[in-house]
Amino acid sequence: MPAHKSTLAAYFPDYDYAYVSSVPPAKKGYAGTISFYKKGLAVQADFPKIGAPDTMDSEGRIIALETDAFYFVQVYTPNCGDFNVAHTEIDLANPDSNHFSAGFTDEERAGFTALLGRGFVDTFRQIHGDVKGAYSWWSQRITTAKANNAGWRIDYFLASERIAPKVSRSEIMDSGARPDHAPLLMEIDL
Repeated sequence: MPAHKSTLAAYFPDYDYAYVSSVPPAKKGYAGTISFYKKGLAVQADFPKIGAPDTMDSEGRIIALETDAFYFVQVYTPNCGDFNVAHTEIDLANPDSNHFSAGFTDEERAGFTALLGRGFVDTFRQIHGDVKGAYSWWSQRITTAKANNAGWRIDYFLASERIAPKVSRSEIMDSGARPDHAPLLMEIDL
């Protein structure tokens, strides 16, 4: 068993996972996604292509999991559009100085609002309300960003209005001192 598989089994003994990396590797430690799910859950994993070979299709950015009760789609978007955006001012530490920055433009925020208007729910806000200081990403270029919690909440679990009431947890996990994206955790009671 490769080292990463034995390490994952040791840390997450009650979970199986679907994993996709960039092919060929884009840069060391760049892109790739993993989704964990409880062992025993009947899951069919797929790694769809969307016709964007220079970004999405070659960098391991999409996982789709199908169960009898729901579909789970994980998308790690490059810096663009509806998902990779701090939706409201409380979703980043410094909204005033970032108003025209990629990830916080009026157009991007309106796109995310439109997505929510089509029947999706931001599960973190559903559970935690308008809590401030909850971020999922910190710049690697600013060495004090993580230590000062000067981050952005740009990673989401969105659920359909049908599934959202069954979400019992939606958390940003502590990733220690390392900047960049923090893992997210969601529990659904089905």
